Amino acid sequence: PRLPMLSPQLPLLRTALGALLSVLLALPPAFAQPAPPSTPDATYAEAHALYDQRLYGQAARAFRAFTEANPTHPRHADGLYFGGLSSLGAGDIGRAERQFDAFREQYPNYPLSGQVRLALGEYYFGASDFGQAEGYLTDALRDSLDAEGAARVRYLLGRTQLELGRSTTALGYFTRTASQYPETIYAPRALFDAGRVASDLGQHARAADALGMLAEDYAEAPENALVGLALANALARTKQRQEAVTELNRRVPTLSG
Repeated sequence: PRLPMLSPQLPLLRTALGALLSVLLALPPAFAQPAPPSTPDATYAEAHALYDQRLYGQAARAFRAFTEANPTHPRHADGLYFGGLSSLGAGDIGRAERQFDAFREQYPNYPLSGQVRLALGEYYFGASDFGQAEGYLTDALRDSLDAEGAARVRYLLGRTQLELGRSTTALGYFTRTASQYPETIYAPRALFDAGRVASDLGQHARAADALGMLAEDYAEAPENALVGLALANALARTKQRQEAVTELNRRVPTLSG
């Protein structure tokens, strides 16, 4: 039997079909839909995720986009506040202050409002601009803060006064921090600094009282590990030599640290 003759057009047809198939495969499926636009809640969550990752520059831009696009959203106040913190973290103090000003102006009774001046005071303290830090922290004394926040304001004011060369004023802040907020993490820190400053001022009885309270009431605090020699020295200078020897003997295992 004779074989059927192949059409001379068949190779060309195969090439055309192959090209068509490639085009069809490159097309999106008919059922594919474009991605839905991000919701305001998702935008806020994305901005906060950047903040939590300490990507402050990106977070600041994301919070700014959220607040500008959603001025009536329930998280608008949070967006302004965390946008300000993000700007601080990115070192953009001018923008941070503008955001915080807008936050306090629009939401004066919002729970986070009292944290603004503390945040700015902390920023300037960390930047060694102690004059600016003093101004913001002094203003923060009037803000409504929880115990930890109020104690932090007073403790940082004590540290700021020390940096400004005002040891007596610093001692007052340290003493009040420890007495007014004994349950906070700042109480043992304040007692340690109070003892150190009082000793430098020659007020050895006061130093012994502060360091003795630290040793007795905050045995688990990290500052307690540093108190041995300072307390013994203060006790010795107040003629309490036997108590000084006792303290040294008690601390011998830890003094090398």
